[in-house]
Amino acid sequence: MRVPRFVWLFLAFLPIVAPSLPASTGSAVGSAVAASAPPSSAIPVKLGESAVELTGPWKFHVGDDPAWAQPDVDDAGWDAVDMKSPDGEDIPGWTARGYPGYSGYAWYRLTLNVQDAAHPLALKMPDSVDDAYQVYVNGQQIGAFGKFTPRHVTAYIAQPRAFALPRGLRNGRVTIAIRTWMDGATPFNSPDAGGLHGPPVLGYASEILSQVRLDWDDIAHGIGSGFLEMLILAMSLIMALALFWLDRQEKAYLWLAMVCMATLLGDSVVMLVNFTTWIGQTATVILTDVVIAPLRIALWVLFWASWFRLGRMKRLQFAVWGLMLLLSAGTLMLRPPLYGQQVPVRAATYLLPLLLIVKLGFAVLLFAVAYFGFKRQKTEGGMAAAAVLLAAIANYQRELRLIHIHTAWSIFGFTVWLGSVSTILSLLIVTVMLLRRFVDTQRLQEQWKLEIQQAKQIQQVLIPEDLPHVPGLTIESEYRPA
Repeated sequence: MRVPRFVWLFLAFLPIVAPSLPASTGSAVGSAVAASAPPSSAIPVKLGESAVELTGPWKFHVGDDPAWAQPDVDDAGWDAVDMKSPDGEDIPGWTARGYPGYSGYAWYRLTLNVQDAAHPLALKMPDSVDDAYQVYVNGQQIGAFGKFTPRHVTAYIAQPRAFALPRGLRNGRVTIAIRTWMDGATPFNSPDAGGLHGPPVLGYASEILSQVRLDWDDIAHGIGSGFLEMLILAMSLIMALALFWLDRQEKAYLWLAMVCMATLLGDSVVMLVNFTTWIGQTATVILTDVVIAPLRIALWVLFWASWFRLGRMKRLQFAVWGLMLLLSAGTLMLRPPLYGQQVPVRAATYLLPLLLIVKLGFAVLLFAVAYFGFKRQKTEGGMAAAAVLLAAIANYQRELRLIHIHTAWSIFGFTVWLGSVSTILSLLIVTVMLLRRFVDTQRLQEQWKLEIQQAKQIQQVLIPEDLPHVPGLTIESEYRPA
């Protein structure tokens, strides 16, 4: 599935296995296999010292049949799909090529006549594929991206992948078959979803490896600013927990620690799904959009309310958690695996405006807390106002894009996101405020200790050291300075 590399700041989960269509679906849609039918014509490919984009035309067929991986399949009646992209953009998927609304399995086939290849070959897959795939060469599976089982398919966020061709296969007739699978909710997130969005690349293994490294380098540059954000978050988390351990009376330290933990969890998920296949695509969406994003906004509101020492915290918490549950439930209804299957597509026409209202309600609540806090503590108005504004910007990236505000820039080849910058600056300001409050609190406590010590000395002067002896009376005393 095609997604921005760092949109999912929010971001951690247990892999959720998405249901796949049964194999019988493909047989109902697909065509019959004739082992003895004449194979399709081969496209000549002559490799020099570089790689070749396999723009086709490819043969394409929806449905599923394991026999379609074999080189002697008659694919003459299949659709022809051109993989050329004149402007360098992604190629539309099958939903925009005559199969709207279709999800499940589909196959691509291409027969080549490789010439003058003197070194081992490899095949690089396009970086954007909906949503999982298996690659076969002359009927032999050489690789896959996604977890395929007889009953389920687990898809992951797209990553660069290349697969070596079988040993000894360098020249002659080569049939490449690609079995793809798309989740039923993916077409509702992209109007041109489905299958390959770019041409595979065939070339010498060394050249293909270099291209894969460049793709990984692009990913690292795209989310590199996230590492700095995670470092700042970890430092702020440690500092907040240390301050709370030293001063249990100040609950704001604990709320800030929870803000840092939630944001750090979201950033960790983004790193994991971009560099590993530990978390499935559906689990990623649920964790970042449904859990972490609403939770982080709620924790920011509660932190500032605790920071300004506003009253009626129980009522405020009730309102905050209620809004968070509404936002999470509504977002879940518009995400896989519910959206497009259990939840009808038309539900988005009224769910999206309602979710926007609920999320903006969080913003109103945050600024209301800040307003009453400024009235209560005027000494921290300037720094606190800047930190509150930056926290709001960090949590409303999608809404800012709706009003055409740029949220990403390229600096020295690295993509810098407005949300990351806002989070870092907000935490730096809050850190200064926390340290200043802690120092002031410690200074006040030392002043209290000194005043108590002075009072004790004065009282000891006023109280006689030896109790008077009065005949007929027993006199006792207990001294507690306070």
